[in-house]
Amino acid sequence: MRVHNFKYRKVHKIKVKKDSSDYKRLQLLHGYVGLRSLVEYRLKAVQIESCRRAIKKVVKKLGNVWIRVSADRPVTSKPAEVRMGKGKGNYSYSVAIVNKGTILFELSGNSLNIELAKEALKQGAERLPFKTEICFYKS
Repeated sequence: MRVHNFKYRKVHKIKVKKDSSDYKRLQLLHGYVGLRSLVEYRLKAVQIESCRRAIKKVVKKLGNVWIRVSADRPVTSKPAEVRMGKGKGNYSYSVAIVNKGTILFELSGNSLNIELAKEALKQGAERLPFKTEICFYKS
């Protein structure tokens, strides 16, 4: 009998479910303007950071940017030109599983007007590889 002491377990790849929506992240919590996804996607951590920087460049110190998704799933890959077998590949990057209707970013702030918030989220949406929409808080 062999006993293995694993330092950590590598996570298996999860497929994005079709026609599924994220019920926890459907409403705005912190801000009054948000960026919502219209499709399912596996969003990389570098894409989230690129979108955040684009939004922050427009907003500056007038408001707050709330990031509602986090890249918490590791993705592994084998190096190029390596034969099949020999176990699972090494850690490559992290992804966030984004379902349809998930709010990705929120904006809030007293001195932040609607036009500036729309422009900031529009700049951020250009950095993302899927369709998004700008949503507003319904009181």
